[in-house]
Amino acid sequence: MSVTAVLGVLASPVTNLVGKWIERRAVKDGLKSKAVMAKQSDSTNITLTDAEWETVNSQNADGTWKDEYVTIIITAPLVGILGGAVTLAFTGDARLLDGTIAGLTALQALDIDMSFLMNAVVLSAIGLKMWRKG
Repeated sequence: MSVTAVLGVLASPVTNLVGKWIERRAVKDGLKSKAVMAKQSDSTNITLTDAEWETVNSQNADGTWKDEYVTIIITAPLVGILGGAVTLAFTGDARLLDGTIAGLTALQALDIDMSFLMNAVVLSAIGLKMWRKG
């Protein structure tokens, strides 16, 4: 492998990161311009592109972990099942797997549809981005 190819592989993530930062900055400047123009024309409505909407949404969510918290809590049974199965396979200890299954059984007794919740959380976490790119 040539030195140029290695440098290209190493520089690519950095240039992508800088490019995305510049793009976000341009979108943010565009939002400010739209807000100023709307204020000058006494308009109460601003039409946003998908990129502008994502920028506004990410600015409002800065410093919050609510989405990540919900995703971790709702998908925790999957981690428990996989971790329990691996632990059982290597150590013969079924306590983690049994505990996870008991927890899911208790949630079912409360009429909580974990299957639906897991689908909704995962699709909301990744589905919207995939839908917009498609």
